[in-house]
Amino acid sequence: MLFTSVALAALLAGCEAKIGARKLSYQKIYKFTPKTQVTDHAAIDLDQQEIETLVTDQFLWSAAQAVYENGAHSKSYAEVTLSTPLTTTLAADVEISGVAADGATINGKIMEEAASGSSVIKVQYATSDKQESYVGCQVGGSSEPVTTGCFADTGSLTVSGTTLDYTALANKNARTIRGFSTNDARHRVESNPDQAYYKDMQMFVDYYGSSDYADKWIMAALANGSTGYSGLGETNFSTLDDTGRKEAVVKGTVFLAIFMYVIRELEDAIDDCVVECDADTCNDDPVHALDEAVAFYTGSLHITEGTDGNLLFSLAEKRCENFLTCENGEAAVNNRLFVLFNRMQNHLQQGQCEEAAKVVSDITNLMYVPMVQGTFRYAYKSGEQDDQTPKSEAEGATFAAAVLPKVHKCNAADAQLIYDNMKVGNTEPVDWPAVKSAFERNYRCMGITCADVGGQSDGELYFEGAGPCSSSFMTNAGLALSLAAASLMAFF
Repeated sequence: MLFTSVALAALLAGCEAKIGARKLSYQKIYKFTPKTQVTDHAAIDLDQQEIETLVTDQFLWSAAQAVYENGAHSKSYAEVTLSTPLTTTLAADVEISGVAADGATINGKIMEEAASGSSVIKVQYATSDKQESYVGCQVGGSSEPVTTGCFADTGSLTVSGTTLDYTALANKNARTIRGFSTNDARHRVESNPDQAYYKDMQMFVDYYGSSDYADKWIMAALANGSTGYSGLGETNFSTLDDTGRKEAVVKGTVFLAIFMYVIRELEDAIDDCVVECDADTCNDDPVHALDEAVAFYTGSLHITEGTDGNLLFSLAEKRCENFLTCENGEAAVNNRLFVLFNRMQNHLQQGQCEEAAKVVSDITNLMYVPMVQGTFRYAYKSGEQDDQTPKSEAEGATFAAAVLPKVHKCNAADAQLIYDNMKVGNTEPVDWPAVKSAFERNYRCMGITCADVGGQSDGELYFEGAGPCSSSFMTNAGLALSLAAASLMAFF
């Protein structure tokens, strides 16, 4: 669509009027500058970090499950029991304040409407724009809670000039990794009257039989049991040792639960765009959903510690070294994804919903590349390097679980071949050439290329028979980026 400068200015002015309260600049997440505050969202990686710590070496399964189920670091709130019931309704988002145990003022907001007569209210703790100090209350299911920024155990709150005494409170978290999988309604198209699942989730529901497949995987690994899928992909973790189970848990939380929720946020941005934006108006919702997706993809550790973190961004960086798909020391997948994130942001700000939706498709296709690479890595370890340890078995199975539904959508027989080779409990060496070919036959259908995936290597040279395949097609994302580069070079 072409705009005149006047029309474009009018469109942007309309959007700006709706987002006027938005801060001009937030901390950059890698190569993306969010337009809304998502520091609290990015901190989901701190839950992941604690889970990893708890199941590494000591294998503290119950403690890890508590963080997985109850959270600790994202969307912290206090469930407050009042001395006397409310005499008036408190609307959501109304500001409220109290004091910590040391007397310091603690601010928050009513998390959800509390009707007159209620004896319990939920208060979300205020969050800051600075990732390093985004919130001071981190409790939930944590084994090492931070309470300096929490309300005192008893005391009073002040809201709209009224004092509310309380006798007890519990510090909880409304955002958890488990909730990313178990909240079925969040994975359905809001603008669709039939409430169908978003496209990628539908593939996984068709394959596994339910939308909570990630939770079934993680809980089964924690309990040393079976997933109990009603569809395909059944997995029994009882054959693994603790090291293998640990990998199934910590890989499952990121590659299954968080992975699909990132896609959910991207799709939600389009949903919000269609419902909330037209040629004359737009608001924060679509842009905020994209910001959330990038925060969940990357995490907070990239900002606070300068590391790659422990989420999907980190995976892409690790795999590029294994598959020689780095560009100037950075994962080509991440570089391309962040170009697309920025492009999508631009479309959303201008209310260009159809254009933004096309970018979502390109983004999601690329997100599967590290999952294919991960499956390849452990298929090769088992089939060609005789590494059939429970650790490698679990890692390979989890990577495969994250991409099998997409392969199945393209070719059910190839997906079954991959599953049979990579599943937990397979006692035979993986047929590496067969697994490699099964994936490569479906690259075009999956929207990825041989160059995207690369080949298994020692970091410098491809292993024999493990190099990248060759393809004569280019994905829409690759074509668009190449054309953009060509246009830029035309000026020089």
